[in-house]
Amino acid sequence: MKKYIKPAMICIFSALALVGCGGGGGGGGSVTKAVTKVSLFGNITSAGNIVATVSTTLNIPNGVLVNYSSAPGVTTGLCTLRKGVIVPSGPVQVSASDFSLSTYDLDSRVLTLSLVNNSRIALKSGATGMGKEIATINFSLATPGTLPTSSMPLKDTSALVGQETLATHDTSYPPGSETNFETTYQ
Repeated sequence: MKKYIKPAMICIFSALALVGCGGGGGGGGSVTKAVTKVSLFGNITSAGNIVATVSTTLNIPNGVLVNYSSAPGVTTGLCTLRKGVIVPSGPVQVSASDFSLSTYDLDSRVLTLSLVNNSRIALKSGATGMGKEIATINFSLATPGTLPTSSMPLKDTSALVGQETLATHDTSYPPGSETNFETTYQ
């Protein structure tokens, strides 16, 4: 019996050591959110112009949740987004309050990002790559670990981007502007 106890103990301790080192350690876990970077693509017509307004839409697929505010029991219509859903990001950042007119339509599942550059920050669009990043949109997944069956949109070619000429405060809407979306799941 004695000759079987020592090898059994070695096997048990070895198994426990392996489980302790590799099983269930910290840092892993299910994917619980989608993070979308929003970038402006197009040409600002002169150095004296800034992006004054942006209106762009995203069709949100099933399985992705938007954090919005509504009255109790409301299941249809437009709702405002909660603080932290759209966050300024990128090399030049406007104020978070500049996104306060953004909405989510419960019926069509369309999120409208509305930016009004009230602080007149020198926000520009980019003409190469994805463009210039202006915001991050934070979503939750309906079921942790389950990605949506449809993908998030990649771009909005009908985005309305207003550029303001700082000298005259005139706003124009040049053609060819778009917004690009890059979504990662975390």
